[in-house]
Amino acid sequence: MVERSANPLLWQLLRRFGERPPAQMLVNTSFNYFEEPPVLATRDTVGSYFCSGADALVIGSFLLLKS
Repeated sequence: MVERSANPLLWQLLRRFGERPPAQMLVNTSFNYFEEPPVLATRDTVGSYFCSGADALVIGSFLLLKS
């Protein structure tokens, strides 16, 4: 459960994501790609994202999209 008052950015992301059909799937997860240890730094997260099959990555107020 995401409460607007507790996490306004995530709440707004979820709300907008649901407004744009067809919304396939939104996953909130940690990365540990190909038996690597879980990422702890933003730099590692971005590196794992570009090696993954994910289409987009949200970190705080930043959105990364693969083109």
